[in-house]
Amino acid sequence: MIQYIFPTAILSEMQLILANSMLPVAKKYLEDTSISKTKWGYTTSYGYRNPGGIADSPDIKPFKDAIEKIGRKYLKDIGYNDKELTFDTFIFVSEMFDGASHDEHTHPGSILSGLLYLQVPANSAPLIITDPRPFRQFVSLPKLEDTQTNINEITITPKAGLLVMWESWLPHLVPKSRNTDEGRITMVFNIARKLA
Repeated sequence: MIQYIFPTAILSEMQLILANSMLPVAKKYLEDTSISKTKWGYTTSYGYRNPGGIADSPDIKPFKDAIEKIGRKYLKDIGYNDKELTFDTFIFVSEMFDGASHDEHTHPGSILSGLLYLQVPANSAPLIITDPRPFRQFVSLPKLEDTQTNINEITITPKAGLLVMWESWLPHLVPKSRNTDEGRITMVFNIARKLA
């Protein structure tokens, strides 16, 4: 008997109405140079250090409420008691153009991370989530085909309205984007557990 344990849960669902309502809000923050700067080769409000980034702004509230509700359901669906959790949510916006990328990373200090694609022009970079198991750095075996147990990474193709959420320890990256006409705009979040 083979048992499958330690699964990795990645949520993806369409939230087009939410994305459409947040696009003008995101553009407003991206254009505000007191909030957004060029960091890692693209424009982001990540460095804006209100306690929750832009999370406490009134025009972000619909997004914050939505992701916290989805986050609670996600945690409950994978076996956690969401009723005993209070969230501390950090939100920022990002815009990538041709040549922009973001190296593999995780989000320490958070429990859930994710993004909502707001604007996705042609040739926008995907999100790549990599296998977090350390042995992948040292062992490579021949495959018959990709399966749940031997796949090294998954590629999530961006689409306007697509919401993706995962546990924050999961490594992920964005390869070089090739969109030249418009920016690939995302609203990104990290949800931490508020203690006390």
